[in-house]
Amino acid sequence: MFTDDWQPKHNHDLIFRENDSGFIVRNTRTKQTFTIGKIEYQIIQNLDGSKKIGELYQLFDNFFTASQFERYLLLLSSKNLLEQSEQTKNRFDVLKILLPITKNFHFLKKGRVSQILSHIILSGIFILGITLYILRGHLEEIVTHTMSANYFRWDTIILYLFEIFIIGILHESSHAILMINSGGSVFEMGIGLNHFNPVFYVDITGIKHIKDKYKRLQIWFAGISSQMIFLGIGLLVLLQSFPKNLF
Repeated sequence: MFTDDWQPKHNHDLIFRENDSGFIVRNTRTKQTFTIGKIEYQIIQNLDGSKKIGELYQLFDNFFTASQFERYLLLLSSKNLLEQSEQTKNRFDVLKILLPITKNFHFLKKGRVSQILSHIILSGIFILGITLYILRGHLEEIVTHTMSANYFRWDTIILYLFEIFIIGILHESSHAILMINSGGSVFEMGIGLNHFNPVFYVDITGIKHIKDKYKRLQIWFAGISSQMIFLGIGLLVLLQSFPKNLF
């Protein structure tokens, strides 16, 4: 139970995203995501540490009884959405180190651009199929030439690592673009180490709030589909770099 003079304040680690049914709340410290209604969102926005519980309740007594309002504050507190004097700090985990490149993904909104990008990304299997059809008579030579190349030169290794970085970022960005185009929210994207293995990641935990299963499948498939595009383009570029007398 709370004292009458308590002035609740929402956690400063929260990010809010509006959707069709209300708002998604993301706690960037605990990595938890919640869905709330518009009235619940307004309550959290008013928890700025300047109002006592009685004053807050008077703002929303048309929607809640006093008991319901207090239970809601208890729920917010239990989910670490309110600032508390005994909040625990995140422990450093050497086996899982994540370095965010972007935390808010504000540079892309759902609209015409995201729709066009989504169509391009999902065309990966068709682009790769067309490329393989064009190269169908030269695939054996391409594989043989590729496997016999020297990949242990320093310039090749540096180029290889650079390509991995670019493809990794574009792979995760593809998930993010489809997520945004489906009406979801992307809260974070970056690189890191997972049990000492380099990884690229994108935070699309809000995917569970997308009801359309077909859209969820598109989001999961987006990364692989984008790599099919890169593979198709790469094969065509590789073909042009071969000696003319190879074929």
